[in-house]
Amino acid sequence: MAGTWSRVKIWTAGETLTAAALNAEFNKVLAESDPDGIDDASTNAAAQNAQSNPYSGGQVLATSLRTEIQQLRYQIALITGETYWYTAPDISLAGITSTVAELNLNDNMWASVTTSATPAVGTCAVQFVFKDAAGTTMATPVAGTFYLSELSTGLTVDTADTGIAVLTNGVVTIMDTGVAKYYKFVTTAAGLLGITITATADDYYIVFEHPTGKLVISTVCAVSGA
Repeated sequence: MAGTWSRVKIWTAGETLTAAALNAEFNKVLAESDPDGIDDASTNAAAQNAQSNPYSGGQVLATSLRTEIQQLRYQIALITGETYWYTAPDISLAGITSTVAELNLNDNMWASVTTSATPAVGTCAVQFVFKDAAGTTMATPVAGTFYLSELSTGLTVDTADTGIAVLTNGVVTIMDTGVAKYYKFVTTAAGLLGITITATADDYYIVFEHPTGKLVISTVCAVSGA
């Protein structure tokens, strides 16, 4: 990155440097040293794509204007969620129309669940505690849906060899009585849900469907054999 302007005069050996000539050179520098007179950092596609992480395990201080620009590009790409800083994001700030009440609702949304399971022959008693993003137990009821899976990934819905019933806390209602069963639940005001799994001997997982669309999977709930 340099100036985009040309010199006033190309000097040759033996010429006399006058005050007027010297002043003209410096006046040229002063007049052209504005944003239009400084060279760009995008001489080609690779140069335009160049980005630099300003915080890679710690603060990274730029040692040139070029690096400073590349660090700003990196931050812009992080904010937009795009690969490169110049790519239009999927949504603009103007397109975000959540109200204060809606944002507060998201702040109060449950984020995780802790599991306490008591295995037994043919059943497993499970207690769930719903917590917010800070890891604090919810102080308001939580409602949502869940299903039972025999995989720790939660990617399959268990078939009809299982049954779900409320053990102590909350309310559970079956949504689908077919082969694949889904349930609605409401916790207590303290964010507690207690259920009993009745099933053939196996390892089971309760898969909660979070309001954001992600799956929150419990730790293993084992049903013992005879």
